[in-house]
Amino acid sequence: MRHSFFIPGTLPGLNEIINAAKSGRGAGNRYRKLKADAEMVIFVAVRNAKVPPFVGPVHIDFQWIAPDRRTDPD
Repeated sequence: MRHSFFIPGTLPGLNEIINAAKSGRGAGNRYRKLKADAEMVIFVAVRNAKVPPFVGPVHIDFQWIAPDRRTDPD
């Protein structure tokens, strides 16, 4: 059985996540918010696509499309 869905917008890149984790005072709060926001966007996309729960191993293929060439491919 195959399911697909689209995640709208732009998810944070690795550099953005690292910067949030390393930022000064209250660093955990900035990282947690960034992570929670990204998880919510993904959760809503999966829920709207009506992807059923999986039992057993799952194989995931994804295509990451950057908005421009300035974005690091990592």
